[in-house]
Amino acid sequence: MFKSTNITNYLYPILTAIGVSLLVNILIFPEFGSTQVTMTAIHTMDKALKVMDDAIKLFIRSGLPSGVEDEQSAKAKEIEDKAMLNELIKARPVIRTVLQATKAVLGECSFEVSYTVLPPSAIKPIASKGLERLVSHVIALVGACESKYSLVDVYGSSLMSVDSHDSSNTQDDETVRPVREKKYGDKELLNFLLQR
Repeated sequence: MFKSTNITNYLYPILTAIGVSLLVNILIFPEFGSTQVTMTAIHTMDKALKVMDDAIKLFIRSGLPSGVEDEQSAKAKEIEDKAMLNELIKARPVIRTVLQATKAVLGECSFEVSYTVLPPSAIKPIASKGLERLVSHVIALVGACESKYSLVDVYGSSLMSVDSHDSSNTQDDETVRPVREKKYGDKELLNFLLQR
């Protein structure tokens, strides 16, 4: 029924294609999983640390009196802080997405056989739990900046309101949570914590 020539007619091209594919992937275009995991983890840390640095700068400098300020420089500082807060709010989903991409790369590379100095299994604690904690703390810090503006009224209510004639401000009312923050937030506790 089956002749050996029929089997070899189908088997030889398939085995040849598998062999050529392995040779090309291993010898000509090697892609090491540990390099990919490391690069995505570094990219995630870089994004998270940049957002954290901006949030810390905004949290510390906003609302602090800087000596003699005229009305124009106070308004310029308010606009700059508003833009910085909007950028921080927009950065939250970006760092979540980058974290998910890092987890996906780690999951993809976890089953690779690796002959490197730093295998993916050694990077796993950093790339999974460590980055997850870092991103959650950064998101909480951005939320603290948002709470500071809505509770303490650093610039009055003008920072949280959207001006219709201001074309540079594209945030919607759902992005910043001033009503909920003011309703359920404790202004005295926040002031106490800021003074410590």
